[in-house]
Amino acid sequence: YPDYEASDAVKHGNAYGSTFGFGSQGLSLADRIGLPLTPCASNWCANFVTNYPRGSPLELQQIANSDPTDSTCTNCVPGADAGDLRRWLPFAVNASLVSGGGYMNVLELYSVDADLAFDPNFCVLAGGVCSSGSFGALNGLSSAQQLLFFQPNGTTGSGVGLGHLCGGSSAQGAANGDCSYSAKINACHGSVLSNCN
Repeated sequence: YPDYEASDAVKHGNAYGSTFGFGSQGLSLADRIGLPLTPCASNWCANFVTNYPRGSPLELQQIANSDPTDSTCTNCVPGADAGDLRRWLPFAVNASLVSGGGYMNVLELYSVDADLAFDPNFCVLAGGVCSSGSFGALNGLSSAQQLLFFQPNGTTGSGVGLGHLCGGSSAQGAANGDCSYSAKINACHGSVLSNCN
């Protein structure tokens, strides 16, 4: 079905001559790990490779919130997580990285991942916990996960949020995230993908 849907979408266009696009709402690290034995969700990898020369919108939405501690996609299902954004985003964008991936030009990023990447007040620290901040939005993450994703705990090496040493809030001197989510999104956005790996 996804192959038929993709081929049908690009046969049509709008009044300005642009062809319609297509996509999948199942992007996760499993897409990268599973190739070449398992096709990407809704076969987006193969369909993007076939149809990117048309200039159509090629859209992906992650299957769930990302998890910077999940580099093996042990739980990449709806309602769980999509794996580490730093590993699946370059695969979705840059076709030269892994054969069979790439060419995404529209990303629907979950709001919790955008907040984690770009909001220095995702987690307002108070005594080693998140006392307030945008983390409080309904996002399916436990408070322990939210703190771990924002701030490293010394053992797992997470802490991908905005720290005070990499462009975060100077008011949060104890925020030590490494800004790696914002750096990866910025590197993979736009037409120059030299740092999107």
